[in-house]
Amino acid sequence: CAAEGCEWRFHASITLDGRTFMLKEYDDIHTCIRVAQPKVVSSTWIASVLGFKLKVDPLMSYEAMSQILSDYKVQVDYKKWNRARVKAREAHKGKPSQSYRKWSNCCPAMFKRMFLCFGASKQGFIEGCRPFIGVDGCHLKGPYGRVMLLVISV
Repeated sequence: CAAEGCEWRFHASITLDGRTFMLKEYDDIHTCIRVAQPKVVSSTWIASVLGFKLKVDPLMSYEAMSQILSDYKVQVDYKKWNRARVKAREAHKGKPSQSYRKWSNCCPAMFKRMFLCFGASKQGFIEGCRPFIGVDGCHLKGPYGRVMLLVISV
């Protein structure tokens, strides 16, 4: 044992035939406390084990999932749990990019542009706003990678 102060030891040497060992000294008393390391698992394994439960409850909390996985004596961190949830959702519903591809094939011009304006805002702009228009852009993160432009008038 490599722990400091532990008396557990064994000493062995190779015999003359070169294939076997001879045990010469053995102290079987452990004075240290050994800590068992929990198993570390992948998000794919978690998704396969919890697939049906995540299908029924896609917003399952981290605590509930940890309680279920405690029977397996595994260690799961928050990031891995989140990846497992995403993988289980993709296995059940498919990837978002596949759904988007279906929509864009069905209606090619549907997601190119969109204009949204409230009637009161339009009327107020026509009747009394200063002739100043501000434009701002924002890069959207996610599987689609688009740009959202905002137009604001004062």
